Amino acid sequence: MAISLSGIGSGLDIKGLVSQLVQAEGAAKNNALNRRESNYQTELSALGTLKSSLSSFKDAAAKLADADDLLKVNATSSDEAMFTASASSSASAGNYAVEVLNLAKAQKLSSAGFSSASDSVGTGTMTIGSGANSFDVNIDTDNNSLAGIRDAINNAADNSSVTATIVNVDDGAGGTEARLVLTAKNSGTDNQISIDVTEGAEPGLSQLSYSYDAGGVGSGGMNQLVAADDAQIRVDGMLATRSSNSISDVIPGVTLDLKAETTTAVGLSLDVDKDATRESVQAFVNAYNKLADTYDRLTSYNAESESGGALQGDFSARQIMSEVRNILRTNDSSNPYGSLFSIGMEIDQYGKMSIDGDKFDEVLSARPEALSNLLSSADGIAGQLESTLKQSLELGGIFDSRTNSLNQSLKKVEDERLDLEDRLQTLETRMLNQFITMDTLVAQYNNTGNYLAGQLAALPGFAPQKSG
Repeated sequence: MAISLSGIGSGLDIKGLVSQLVQAEGAAKNNALNRRESNYQTELSALGTLKSSLSSFKDAAAKLADADDLLKVNATSSDEAMFTASASSSASAGNYAVEVLNLAKAQKLSSAGFSSASDSVGTGTMTIGSGANSFDVNIDTDNNSLAGIRDAINNAADNSSVTATIVNVDDGAGGTEARLVLTAKNSGTDNQISIDVTEGAEPGLSQLSYSYDAGGVGSGGMNQLVAADDAQIRVDGMLATRSSNSISDVIPGVTLDLKAETTTAVGLSLDVDKDATRESVQAFVNAYNKLADTYDRLTSYNAESESGGALQGDFSARQIMSEVRNILRTNDSSNPYGSLFSIGMEIDQYGKMSIDGDKFDEVLSARPEALSNLLSSADGIAGQLESTLKQSLELGGIFDSRTNSLNQSLKKVEDERLDLEDRLQTLETRMLNQFITMDTLVAQYNNTGNYLAGQLAALPGFAPQKSG
């Protein structure tokens, strides 16, 4: 606890005097610490502002890096009850006439009727195949009921092609019967189901067999409910056969989802959504210009005010902007569309980006793939920007390291301020003790002087001298 007595002997305000002396002693150091703290806080705030602009620019670049976002192709069916369509950026504008001659179907087999799902069928091994998938199911006395066989098929580790169910239907005699139904998970003739049975100790499992002769005709204990069939379409009069009703390899970049068989051709139109492309590119330009403005404001030097931005000379800010600008200056001289300038995107002498609308529209109309190759390819400009900025902005990146460094500097300032407070407290205590000791001595001298004066005054014939 600080000593806070006022001077008795000297009459001085010891507490006030010591407080002023201590304050004067710590003022210079406190001011220096405050300046350092303010500078660090200003830099942190500036880094946050720059990081926000970089993040917005990264997001804008990401939209250009995805070819399907950059070049949106609208696919329109004139009758969506027959088929619907979608298109990726690799699709070319055009019109087609599509006929759906046949829908693909998944094969479905049914066993003969059993009185209930708990009826025993037999034991042995079933080898079930569909398409490229083949798996074995072991049937023993623990699972040889119709329900047990259903579960064994569905739970087989290697089964990726067949689903087993049990249906209860009329038996034709006024009652019901249970039937095991196997359905191929994939449609098409290449995915027909085959069932080879090796009988075990208890016969009867062959009731669930199904195989094909040399002519492809199926037979066995199972009955075919639905035959496997392929989809068939005509595109502008040309026939295409596929195993699925979702067809993505006939018209490049286009997926057709067949819904019903048609009696006449249905129109399909493919159009590049130029407005959406322009909006994405303009958003990219706006985000870059905002970033450039933010960077200039935070790092520039004002000669008139003789003051610099909060990040003037900051290595991390300078490094990331240098990387961004180097990527934007990409120029493949062997490619007529190997630079931003070649597609109508320019950066002027002041570092601002703009779009030459006529030039850009010309490339977008005549060579949309040139935009995609320059911006959205594996090593495209937008992709490089997104990757570079993501690496810089994520944890462990250059901004994270710089922020951690500034926070450590702020912690050091706080530690120094606590040390200063401790030193000043010690100084105050020492000075108070010294002043009180001095004041005590003064009081003692005063008391002694008063005593001597009194003794002298009491002596016979002593007369004090008058001043003046």
